Amino acid sequence: MFVSVPESTKRLHIDVFYESLCSDSRDFFINQLRPTILELAAYIDVDLIPYGKAKTTILPDTRITSTCQHGHEECYGNRIHACALALSTCSKRLGFNWKDIRNCANSHLGFALQYNHGIQTQALKPSVTFIPTIVVDQVGFHICLNKSRRMAGINYFKLGSNPGIEHEYNIFIL
Repeated sequence: MFVSVPESTKRLHIDVFYESLCSDSRDFFINQLRPTILELAAYIDVDLIPYGKAKTTILPDTRITSTCQHGHEECYGNRIHACALALSTCSKRLGFNWKDIRNCANSHLGFALQYNHGIQTQALKPSVTFIPTIVVDQVGFHICLNKSRRMAGINYFKLGSNPGIEHEYNIFIL
């Protein structure tokens, strides 16, 4: 695929709200996001928000607990992702390994990162109803998959718009 983008074009900002054990999220990363990044890396900035439909609570003793759509393992996976993302900004200077990521995921920091991702996710208006939810320069997209788990269309919404107004466009079927 050849894409021509003028040099003066500003970089698109893409937020991907996902869950670590969600098959739709995994399919989106493999079949859509990775090829897009490989082709358009010079024109996009991507932020990953591993939280999805989780629920997080701060207990009176300041501990943070969470429940996730796909169980405890997904909550741990979301913290692993959150820690890897947070540590990756330091990795070039400080270096890190899996032990550092695991330690983070099991620590208060890992739970705090997960809690902050929850705040970001819950701030979306309309609220998340499908994972992954993709936000491009403040316009959200729900990726619709067909029976063969390939993208069949996109529901889009303008952030802050009336949650009852969503439009579906079948862009392509692979």
